[in-house]
Amino acid sequence: MKEAKERHLFEEHYQICGLLGRGRFATVYKCMHKETKQYFAAKIVQKQHPRVDMEASILNSFRHNKNIVSLYEVYQDSRESVLILELVPGGELLYILGTVILTEYDMTHVIKLLCSTLYCLHYKHIVHMDIKPENILICNTLHKPAKPAMRLVDFGFARVLQNNRPGNIEPIRGTPEFLAPEMLRCDDLDVVTTAVDMWCVGVTTYITLTGISPFQGETACETVARILHCDYYLGDDLFGGYSRDAVDFISKLLVPSPRARMTAAECLSHPWLSKKKRSKQRQYPLSQHVLSSVRAALSERVISDSMSMLKLNLRELSQCSESNIKPSTIDRNYKSSYK
Repeated sequence: MKEAKERHLFEEHYQICGLLGRGRFATVYKCMHKETKQYFAAKIVQKQHPRVDMEASILNSFRHNKNIVSLYEVYQDSRESVLILELVPGGELLYILGTVILTEYDMTHVIKLLCSTLYCLHYKHIVHMDIKPENILICNTLHKPAKPAMRLVDFGFARVLQNNRPGNIEPIRGTPEFLAPEMLRCDDLDVVTTAVDMWCVGVTTYITLTGISPFQGETACETVARILHCDYYLGDDLFGGYSRDAVDFISKLLVPSPRARMTAAECLSHPWLSKKKRSKQRQYPLSQHVLSSVRAALSERVISDSMSMLKLNLRELSQCSESNIKPSTIDRNYKSSYK
């Protein structure tokens, strides 16, 4: 990656063609290079946001990894930065779930690619911190016989561990229903490890197979309580059509102890991902409610700025609309709330 260019040159080199997505700190546009006529994604981020330089550095370091979105150029001034990124044609994993009939076997390919990518990141002591279906982009439409190809995107919350501890001290942020329980138990940033990403892999796998978020409650307080008590459901009415390996895979990721959670390397060796033969059960289409409920639910809960950028630690949660969220309150009310 070359050095950052002056921000005003972006409009000279690129033509904005449309909006791709908008978040609290960034807006992503589809753009076309005026000279080459190639299409890219332009992520425009507030320059004062402390993570933009980290994101650019990480993407530059992994520019040869085909499963991570490519960064081509950076434009900056004192107000904002523009990251010129690879435009992934297939779209978000959730969009693919809503438009293409997938089987469990197809999903094992996607999750295997995700775990392989995380293995590379974790080897370099990088924690993505925001693994979720919206940040997994599919490069093709999975029409047979092609296998899925993916790109992992949005490294805005990523952290680099130094001596197995976070090198940057700042509030932890992310999507509430994907929070690992260790990040909710205390404000100590030493709890951030690569196991945080693996918890999110478990939640993502659960959502893609069932269309249901395993810990989502009616309020942020209920969601936090379910996560802290690892209260989720693996009954046959949800997973009866899937292999037992899929259920075992999820159950070994959604465990409260980070040390007991499978690592990315262990996931790659798990039978659900390592089996090469396609069993009859794994050829069944994913549950049909995936196609309707998951996108509708996430459009209300995850994509909205107020929820998707909700701060993770309990001190900050207590300052938002759920003003009574405290560890003692959750522990005291849990049994009565979830009987």
